[in-house]
Amino acid sequence: MFGAILTIFIIMAFGFITRHAKILKDGDYKVMNNFIYYAALPALIFISLYDNGTSAFSDWTLITANAAAILVMIALVLLVSALIKLPRKLIAVFLLAAFYGNILYMGYQVNVLEFGEVSAPIVVMVVTVYNLIIFSLGLALLQAYSDGLNTPDIVKRISTNPLLLSSAIGLIYIYAGLPALPASLAEAIRLVGHVTSPVAIFAMGVFMYGRNPFAQLKLNLAISATKMFFFPLLFVAIARAFSLTGLGYEVSLFEAAMPLAVSNFVLADHYKLDTELVSSAIVLTTLLSLISLPILSSL
Repeated sequence: MFGAILTIFIIMAFGFITRHAKILKDGDYKVMNNFIYYAALPALIFISLYDNGTSAFSDWTLITANAAAILVMIALVLLVSALIKLPRKLIAVFLLAAFYGNILYMGYQVNVLEFGEVSAPIVVMVVTVYNLIIFSLGLALLQAYSDGLNTPDIVKRISTNPLLLSSAIGLIYIYAGLPALPASLAEAIRLVGHVTSPVAIFAMGVFMYGRNPFAQLKLNLAISATKMFFFPLLFVAIARAFSLTGLGYEVSLFEAAMPLAVSNFVLADHYKLDTELVSSAIVLTTLLSLISLPILSSL
């Protein structure tokens, strides 16, 4: 596991160095992130479903355990926030950061490096579960606690989300029994999808340059502890309740333990939340993952 994490950090370091050397500018990660979010990730999600057929989305114990962990985590964040009377905008930050991690950019690569390509369809299935909840209920709650419930905006974001659309198209394709894609088209989609992880991880290094991981340290540590330790441990408890074992359990645990992603910053900026706190938490949780992931791999 440590070797897989170290590989990820070496790629991040390349991105960090190019920013330090002024080869890339501060906003260049946005270009790379847009490419990943709107092209490479949807291609990876679709082609993984296409290549693996209905077997990619058939383990209902695995699906239920992951969905239950997210829903319980949302309920706990709301309950604790109400008990300690957190400000609404801060509740939105904790909702954003409590369970939504770098599940595909970094999570895909970590799992493939650790377990091989056999883990890829499991990652895609877990990511689909996360995305279905995060970009529906999650966005609704984020909107409600940040700026008041805006139903048209939520509907628009759900209906145009490229990750949900690629998941839906992939599921429709495999369950509708549609004919195979032309070989050249399938290979083109596959090649675009396969650049997702290295480009995304490199862009993460560019993003991290110049950002202070210790800003607003108390809140930052609370967010980091919630995401990097409490949520994975909650998943372990729920997985055991569902008797989830094997590769599906291991992949899901790593996904639950992933640090925050740059997309958390994008959402925080859109909903006018504390972007300095969120960006600091992204950097700190990413650094902590070098320690936390090997530890959690033994659970």
